[in-house]
Amino acid sequence: AIKEIEQNSLIGLKNLLNELNIEKQGLTQLKPKTFISQNKIKKLILSYNYLKNLKNETFIGLDMLENLDLSSNNIENI
Repeated sequence: AIKEIEQNSLIGLKNLLNELNIEKQGLTQLKPKTFISQNKIKKLILSYNYLKNLKNETFIGLDMLENLDLSSNNIENI
């Protein structure tokens, strides 16, 4: 299971991902600018995790994002 994703941890995958599925991983935290290098992702699935607080900067860089699934989390603040 993935508990958190660090800022810039996806840089090596720049321009390679159209879709990223991180559902049911026990994810508790996303750092600001986690997806800064992922401007090609159109679909991001983060459902069924334990996310509570999301910062404004979390999704910076997702310029092509069309579908964001945050269902079945415990989100309190965005």
